[in-house]
Amino acid sequence: MLKVAALAGTDSLSAVGGRVPRVRGTHFDGDSCSGVDKGCCWRAHHLVGTYDGSHVRIFVDGVLSAVQTKTGLLTGSGLFWIGKNSVHGYPFDGAIDEVAVYDSVLSPTQVTAHYQAGRDVLSGSGVSVVESRGGGSPSGCVCGDQETEYPVSLPFGEFWHTFESFSFPGRGVPLSLSQTYSSSLASVDGPMGFGWSMSLMSMRLIEDSVTGRVSLHEESGSEITFDPDPVEPGAFRPSEPRWIAALVRNVDGTWVLDRPSRLTRHIFDVDGRLVGIASLKGDPTAVTSLSYSVTGELSVATGSEGRSLSFVWSGSRIVEVSDSVDTASKCQFQLRLQR
Repeated sequence: MLKVAALAGTDSLSAVGGRVPRVRGTHFDGDSCSGVDKGCCWRAHHLVGTYDGSHVRIFVDGVLSAVQTKTGLLTGSGLFWIGKNSVHGYPFDGAIDEVAVYDSVLSPTQVTAHYQAGRDVLSGSGVSVVESRGGGSPSGCVCGDQETEYPVSLPFGEFWHTFESFSFPGRGVPLSLSQTYSSSLASVDGPMGFGWSMSLMSMRLIEDSVTGRVSLHEESGSEITFDPDPVEPGAFRPSEPRWIAALVRNVDGTWVLDRPSRLTRHIFDVDGRLVGIASLKGDPTAVTSLSYSVTGELSVATGSEGRSLSFVWSGSRIVEVSDSVDTASKCQFQLRLQR
């Protein structure tokens, strides 16, 4: 998401591919992700463009990112477009909020003040190790703390790694399966052993019967929470504004979780188990469905094209996942204890 908070004096201020700030008319361009956080382009950014009669300036997150010399009046006619080009379209792939146009040039001090005010609202409380697990919540962006060559969280010292076992494209979201290890979960046992999470199996909702807060356990081991919306019955708001997701409890007790930044919809049953995944873009009927055994273990995940993954259990452990099309393609899991 690119957050545009001020636009003053330029012909147009845009983002190429949702990533690169550009002033059209002065032809200032840069490399992919230039001027923004290269570790996470899909997070909120504060973007400002100013023109004072001699220089065009671009500020990203309160910091001067680029300057280009230009003189004379910037004139034009026609409609004022936000989020797309008036001739060719090029719709912005993301969300734009709180656009402001000023009749005077904002000083660098003013730009920084605007950014800091918005940053405090967006950041909420500090990122916790629970949210940061497995590379960070897929519902938000905490990837700024994953900056080493190896997958280690700098603030928390957590080692994590994700392994993909299957991924098959379809009309909706791919039928995929991955496993993530997190050292911060090393003392927590699960179907794959201590410290492990599995994408389709780990996602679940748990509601606190006292506070009404709902915890979302995510596919990589991270966890975020939602609070009841005081205005809209059945709706739940993310407890932190940096989490880009919407949770709704239907009248029949089932749940729907939308992640606009991922273009996915997750469907949960009345017990909070994941039963379906769909795309927010494209065919809404193309759903990956999950079914469970009578004892509650995940048994089959079926993609929108009919291809499925079957899960074999031994007691409380998952030992094998097989593909319905390529029957020789299997993933087998074995717990080994070393001393």
